[in-house]
Amino acid sequence: MTRAVTIPPHVPFLDQVAARWMAEVGDDPQRTGLGLILLPSRRAARALTEAFLRRSDGRALLLPRIAAIGALDEAGLALSGLEALDLPPPVEPLRRLTTLTWLILQVGHAFGDVRTVDQAWPLAEALAALMDEAEWAECDLAERLPAAAEGDFAEHWQRTLEFLSIVTDVWPAWLAEQGVMNPVARQVALLHGQARRWRADPLPADERVWAVGFADAMPSTAAMLGAVLDMPAGRLVLPWVDLSLDDAVWSALPDGHPQAGTARLLADLGQDRAALGVWDDSPGGGAPECPAGRGGMLGRALLPAAALGAWLHDPAPVDLIGLSILRAADQQEEAAAIALVLRQAIAVPGRRAALVTPDRGLAGRVAVELARWGVVADDSAGEPLGATPQAAFLRLVVRAVTAGLSPVALLSLLKHPQGACGLSPGACRASARLL
Repeated sequence: MTRAVTIPPHVPFLDQVAARWMAEVGDDPQRTGLGLILLPSRRAARALTEAFLRRSDGRALLLPRIAAIGALDEAGLALSGLEALDLPPPVEPLRRLTTLTWLILQVGHAFGDVRTVDQAWPLAEALAALMDEAEWAECDLAERLPAAAEGDFAEHWQRTLEFLSIVTDVWPAWLAEQGVMNPVARQVALLHGQARRWRADPLPADERVWAVGFADAMPSTAAMLGAVLDMPAGRLVLPWVDLSLDDAVWSALPDGHPQAGTARLLADLGQDRAALGVWDDSPGGGAPECPAGRGGMLGRALLPAAALGAWLHDPAPVDLIGLSILRAADQQEEAAAIALVLRQAIAVPGRRAALVTPDRGLAGRVAVELARWGVVADDSAGEPLGATPQAAFLRLVVRAVTAGLSPVALLSLLKHPQGACGLSPGACRASARLL
């Protein structure tokens, strides 16, 4: 059995995972439920559950245990079993932010004009994010920060380091006093504990454990994945790994390259890229919807600077089947065109479509255009709380109060659908028009 495999980009990733998992037990709906699948996030876990349901085509089946390794809550506790009993509980996120805000206010006069909660709260969020990143990377801030600025650096660097003593000195003491620990530090400890437990007591050979969808990994996650590979029925299923790159280029990929994290992960796990298995068959047995040459095209487009000479060695035309360029006159036309394409795609029964964009404004405009046709877009980024009708109503209430119930602020409040002033919505709107 090949322990580490990769799935090319033209093959539906989670559908392939579900198909392979079920095929190994002969599509037996009862034996399908034996085993564990680890994924990077809860959303990936939900998507894999849906892939199993599509694969079963309505038949009843037992799902395997599907756990999100990146969740910072009960998932880590459930995975680590008794190991979790030796750790203090995690500090609640809101309590952590409020305490950090209070600490910043105590010393704010010494490091700038920080005198109000609205000034200190963003700094508290930044300190919390700094601690989380350092703990995921297993970097000891108390040890590393003092050497970050030598004596010949500017004075403001020294003052910054003095301010960061909140997270290197004061905060650890507060955690010990309260008997809690940072959520990320606890999750890291749980992952290392689970890795040690699996290495000391591996699962039986008939209980499969797959780690699916990890394109990069922090040290604690890499330790877990290594333990998975060491088990008799352990397997690592990676997203697309570019097997066409030269070894010299692969080993020197810049940090900004999409494959750099995968290269680091394989090196940490001691896995040879050339030995990876490739699952390139279609889960449904038919021809894949995406052209098989799409991965090669993406690989050539993402070549690092040191490997651009490969374009000269491969004069074959690039496979651009299925790709189009949209030249829109403005943002509204762009959103309307994308929404029309998505609507045409989902008009075919059983077909799915997705918009992938880093532009949150574009995503919102496309969602509005789809809503005109009664299509509700499932936005993976969620909806900001401040953009909900309820939050808009609360903002109008605050604005009306601070403006002393000025005519514009008051009318804006009365015309909001959430505001009825104890009347029926229609009566409230009619009364507002009389004003």
